[in-house]
Amino acid sequence: MALGLEAVPNDVTAPPPTDAEVVLRELLREAGIPFRVDQVIWYCSQTPLTPDFIISDHLVIEVEGAVHDERWIQTHDRIRERALTDLGYEVRFLTNDQVFRGDERLLDEVIWWHRTAKSSGLVPRIRPIDPPKLRPANLNRIDLDRCIEQVGQQLEDQIRQETLEKGLRGIDPVLLDFPGLIEVVSLGLLGCFLTGGGAGTVVDFTLGQRAFEAGLSLLNSRFGENAARGLKNQLVVTTPNFFKNLIFLGGPLINQGIVSISSLEDFRKNIEGFNRAFSELGIVAGEKEAIAECHEQLKQKPGLASRPDLAWLAG
Repeated sequence: MALGLEAVPNDVTAPPPTDAEVVLRELLREAGIPFRVDQVIWYCSQTPLTPDFIISDHLVIEVEGAVHDERWIQTHDRIRERALTDLGYEVRFLTNDQVFRGDERLLDEVIWWHRTAKSSGLVPRIRPIDPPKLRPANLNRIDLDRCIEQVGQQLEDQIRQETLEKGLRGIDPVLLDFPGLIEVVSLGLLGCFLTGGGAGTVVDFTLGQRAFEAGLSLLNSRFGENAARGLKNQLVVTTPNFFKNLIFLGGPLINQGIVSISSLEDFRKNIEGFNRAFSELGIVAGEKEAIAECHEQLKQKPGLASRPDLAWLAG
């Protein structure tokens, strides 16, 4: 595999402000609170966020409309909050109605938090992740999946940082120059090394955990602690989707059919197994978040509700 390089386009932009956001801008200006909008924050090497407001570099305010009342959207809001908190930000939420009412109590709380933190020196230390500047020019998803499978075959007997690094270098040394690619490969390897246990209803996360930790170690050694944090954040935000695939496909996209989850009890056992494997790394799967992701899938593809093994989910 011979990989060229290309610049990553700097085309991440925030959506236009809502009416409520325009009102809050005026309220903050009148209160003398400095803020920024249209700020891009990378929570991993692949995915950016554009918070509605950043106040004094450390406080993020998100203004939420009625769409955020949907449970699926709330799930993604909570996950995004975790990623921002991990980077050192304080995250607060306001609804459109609260902004339009000019809710003085909530606005006073924002002002109080900002001024207290600033005067006491307790402002959190922000740990930004650098945005990618270059990427391989001719690497498609099929090639990447082959790369993951090839590295996985080399790691079967010895899952650790050194063998992961050797496997990537053997395919193309360029792969080791991009945190984002190592993130993708590490998550793919986590999926590849999952096996079925518990009479085919519960995933054994042991080898997948080792592959993921090898990726963390490689990122930390080559790019520093923040790069490893980016991989953790990427797993955090993809966990509900992981469990959706586990329920509907029997495994991740790269390793389907390893389990059959046909009851709430089976599902909860898998949540518990995941958390035993990854909670020490600060990564925890939430039952409600995973179920919300599955319900959204049923809403988009209602024919799935007729599957007998999904009756527990559709009920």
